[in-house]
Amino acid sequence: KWPNDVVVGRQKLGGILIELTGDMAGPCSVVVGMGLNVNMPEYAQDGIDQAWTDVYQQGVKPARAALIAGVLNQVLPLLKHWEQSGFEPWREAWQTLDAYRDQPVNILMGDKRIAGTERGVDRDGAIQIETTTGVQSFHGGEVSLRPQS
Repeated sequence: KWPNDVVVGRQKLGGILIELTGDMAGPCSVVVGMGLNVNMPEYAQDGIDQAWTDVYQQGVKPARAALIAGVLNQVLPLLKHWEQSGFEPWREAWQTLDAYRDQPVNILMGDKRIAGTERGVDRDGAIQIETTTGVQSFHGGEVSLRPQS
């Protein structure tokens, strides 16, 4: 599940969703979906509960085919090596780009909210949240990360 948001500054540009079927410790299948805000219309702003941006607002207006080709040229090689190496080879790069590292955040899980300080991700990619009871790891499921106001 983590990392799953693509952000520019503190604004969400896109996201990555991962669905897994099968046994986490054995044979399984994974579907990876990606969404990218390209040119969001005004009316779409009403249903969004967090700061967001789109590619056009970043001053870039690529042709859609060029944009998707660029994304796939970066993502597909990563996925090809994932089965053998997992998240570990990308952890250091992730830590340097982590928008919420050492910031106060809320983890939202349904009706439950856990407040703490985001401490990066572990070697498996689980997000680390430091709370009053210590550092907790969150791997996925229905979990959302939001900066504290």
